[in-house]
Amino acid sequence: ATVTAAGGVTVRAPCDRTHLRLGQSVTAAVRPEKITITADPLAPDVIGPATIEEEIYIGTDTRYLVRMAGDLRLIVRIQNDAGANTLVSSNNQPIYVSWPSRAVQLLLD
Repeated sequence: ATVTAAGGVTVRAPCDRTHLRLGQSVTAAVRPEKITITADPLAPDVIGPATIEEEIYIGTDTRYLVRMAGDLRLIVRIQNDAGANTLVSSNNQPIYVSWPSRAVQLLLD
């Protein structure tokens, strides 16, 4: 299934529900640890450009509050492996968020 979110952000999701109708309102849910941040707009599964609004170090992880088009806000959780957050810590660098379509759960509104 293809879902269009606020600001025209397009999300693909597996759809095994035969009772979904074209144009039906749904919520697309993605766990924060399934979302990745990249500087490469052509990386696999890129959903769109984003801005990091806040970075919160919490020991084993860093959480990022991210804003996409249409005021769509996400929480991204990245495990603090050696060098994993080098990209994210760079100031003024454009970022893109991505996740595999299989990580999306569609919830009926």
